[in-house]
Amino acid sequence: MAEPRSDDRRDDGPPTPSSLVALEVALLASAEHVASSDAAVALVVASDDDERAYVADALRQRADLVVVVVATVAAALEAAARQTPRVIIATHDTRVVVRHLPAVAAVLLSDDTSAPEAVDASRLAPIVVLRGAFRGARLLEVVATLIGERERAD
Repeated sequence: MAEPRSDDRRDDGPPTPSSLVALEVALLASAEHVASSDAAVALVVASDDDERAYVADALRQRADLVVVVVATVAAALEAAARQTPRVIIATHDTRVVVRHLPAVAAVLLSDDTSAPEAVDASRLAPIVVLRGAFRGARLLEVVATLIGERERAD
């Protein structure tokens, strides 16, 4: 057991953040990059830390996007309930999020050539599948196209 400090606090190390705290931290971090209050929201859903970081960094090159980054489908749905995304970028392991949000344009990052989400007739918004390795610039092009299509439809 740790020895109490002189100020009566224990030195047990930092507390483990809950998933809600992690979501709030992600939302606050993304809010730092807001160019304006009417900026489009891009929701990044990836369980892998490196994939989340790569995609978020690529998207943050656009000043007109608020980038919200989460690790789970549940956290993505909570984030979407707070602020409706204009586009979702999901990895293969979190792809089910596009079924839960069929009216939001999506980019599915997947090596699976069968990706049934890409041909789901019940989707109300377009979906683009980027297979294999991709460059950040390519992702930005796809996102720009999807956001442009949504603006024309609104």
